[in-house]
Order: sequence, then structure tokens, then C-alpha cells
Amino acid sequence: MDLWLSNFEGYPGMGNPRAAADWIAKHQIAAEAWYVNSPNLTGAETRKLERVGKAVEELLDQIG
Repeated sequence: MDLWLSNFEGYPGMGNPRAAADWIAKHQIAAEAWYVNSPNLTGAETRKLERVGKAVEELLDQIG
């Protein structure tokens, strides 16, 4: 994040975390909308499903 924000004028950098946090808070913009791909799943559940899917694909590759 520091690498990305360092492109903005006046960003103090993470060498001074308090100043960086204050700068981010001063310049943040509220989101107008959010997109949720799987509203009924938690982040942990989504990651587990990704691991299971990868394992199934590997198994199918081995037997196929």
C-alpha cells in the first residue's frame, strides 16, 4: 500500500505510521456501492471452497 500511495502528493510514507494514517483518513472517500460475489459465504468459507476446488481439479488430473 505504501508503494501505491507514495505516488500521491503529500503522502508522508509508512516511516511515520501515525502521519500516514492521518493522511489516509483525511483523503479517503466513502464508497457509493459495494459488490459482494457470494453474500452467503464468509471469507474463510470462500478460501476453503477455493482449496477444495483446486484439490478436486488436481485429483481429476491425476486420474484422467
